[in-house]
Amino acid sequence: MGDSKVTRRLAAILAADVAGYSRLMQDDDRATVARLDDCRLVFRDQVAAHQGRVESMAGDSVLAVFESAIGAVQTAIEIQKALAESNAALPDGRKMQFRIGIHLGDVIEKPDGTVYGDGVNIAARLEGLADSGGVAISSTVHDSVVRRFDARFEYLGEHVVKNIADPVRAFRVLKDSEVPAKTASNHLADREKSVQIIFKSRLLQDVLGLANAAAATDVTVLIEGESGVGKELIARHIHAQSARRNGPFVKVDCAAIPPDLFEHEFFGQSAGMSPGVTRDQAGRLENADRGTLFLDHVADMPAEVQAKLLRPLRDATFERLGDSRTRQANVRFIAATTRNLADQLTKGDFRRDLYFRLSVFPITVPPLRARPEDIPVLFAHFLAEHAAASGAQSRSLSNAQLDHLQKYDWPGNVRELRNLVERTLILSADGPLRLEDALPSTALSYPARAPLAEEQTPARGFFSAAEFEELERNNLIAALEAAGWHVAGAGGAAATLGLTAAKLRSRMKALGINRPAPDSLYARLGGNRGIATFTRELFGRAIAHPELGRFWKGRSTYGVLREERLLVAYLSSVTGGPAHYVGRDMKAAHRHLAIGAGDWEVFRSILRTTLESLSVPDRERREVIEFAESLKGDVILS
Repeated sequence: MGDSKVTRRLAAILAADVAGYSRLMQDDDRATVARLDDCRLVFRDQVAAHQGRVESMAGDSVLAVFESAIGAVQTAIEIQKALAESNAALPDGRKMQFRIGIHLGDVIEKPDGTVYGDGVNIAARLEGLADSGGVAISSTVHDSVVRRFDARFEYLGEHVVKNIADPVRAFRVLKDSEVPAKTASNHLADREKSVQIIFKSRLLQDVLGLANAAAATDVTVLIEGESGVGKELIARHIHAQSARRNGPFVKVDCAAIPPDLFEHEFFGQSAGMSPGVTRDQAGRLENADRGTLFLDHVADMPAEVQAKLLRPLRDATFERLGDSRTRQANVRFIAATTRNLADQLTKGDFRRDLYFRLSVFPITVPPLRARPEDIPVLFAHFLAEHAAASGAQSRSLSNAQLDHLQKYDWPGNVRELRNLVERTLILSADGPLRLEDALPSTALSYPARAPLAEEQTPARGFFSAAEFEELERNNLIAALEAAGWHVAGAGGAAATLGLTAAKLRSRMKALGINRPAPDSLYARLGGNRGIATFTRELFGRAIAHPELGRFWKGRSTYGVLREERLLVAYLSSVTGGPAHYVGRDMKAAHRHLAIGAGDWEVFRSILRTTLESLSVPDRERREVIEFAESLKGDVILS
């Protein structure tokens, strides 16, 4: 499998296209193609001059990759200057002006050098924000170049990128002739003041009180909380309110960096240390000088990597790989984790000395289920955000729908709520908000409600016997789980459903419903709700992936949702759930899809990321991965 291995790394991605290309082609396609060829030569020359690599030139689009953000920004500015000079001799209607977007982030690289992933998608979104003949950059690029590069920037606000959880902060590079409305430092301050934390609860008010207290000092902060509660947002708030607000905020995903690459990524390296590295490279620690270094997923670092953090935390000194000169960075550290570090310490999974250096000022962010009063204001905020991005009319929820939201326990927290809003809008189109179709069945306040097995409104106007049986089975399971599997009694499922206990037991026997064992994987993953949440996260990541997404290309929304429901039923059954799976043969259904070894590697990565994002415990995580690997021989193309 060595030939199909993909790697994940940090890179600066430059994406560009021609503003008004369709109009130019309609006016004079031959002249436009010839002019485009000339522009491509400018791109190739400038990218090569700044140690970059042209990844692709398809149509009027250009994609290039650089090792540094400075190299990418310098290239973009030189390209626009060169193109402006060549455009000067052309009439206005024939000028070819490019829009360029640049992002510094993680990309996935294939052995042949092609790249894809969130970093590429964000660069493409920034390209759309750029003016004709202009350059737009993300905050990660801005923070890396603002103190090292003679250019001025204007803040463009936060922008939603499809399938990216957090909004992207964007800037545009001002041209020499432009006079900014404010100074660069004011733009920076405005950018940091724009960190929005939407809440109404006293619990989050208390958290912000602690964050503001920490911001007044340079103390190291440890932020703990479940996945999706907004730990990074709290970290950015601390940075924005601190004396370092005009400096960079550099994020390090400790779980994503392989141990053998940690020193390279964190401390940097000198020229010649690695093949193809022809100049010195600064690491994340150095890039955060005079700012804040945010160590996300800090509990997921292997022991050998944990030891390498001790010295920077003590005195911020370090050496680049291949360079004996000791350097020092003026950095404030903030760490975050979904795990309880004290428990990790007791188990021997986390270094005691590192724990005490990180936990000088601990802050715990409560889960969304503990602060239900925040749910309506967050939902309204995300609705308004999407309305502003799409130009659609803003909509609101009914009181009954708000009640449903507040009775759900939100295992994915605010991230799950944001995803739910997008899912609701997709399903609702231009009609009323179809919240009930987007929520997991156990999120509804009345447990008798369950998702239909195949179709919610069959086009033929009726259900088959098998469909109706599956509907009843799901309905009874939802009621039983809501009642804690108590059949009889005041709070039992029978009373909830309006049945006698004897009648319910009879139907359970007829439908093959049995209470799952307490130690089954199904129960340990959280029952139907946990399985459904995991499936939706995994399914959503796979569909959005540039490689795996091809398997769903051309599928209707109904078809995708039907497949998702079948997968929930299948996983519920194989993990020891209450009912036997009666749908299509999952293994046989995947054999004809030509799933290759490279696809399986991508799936592995997505599976691990999903399990991590949901904070699935180690034992259950191993069992899920082992089960997935057991399917490989049945579904992969040999």
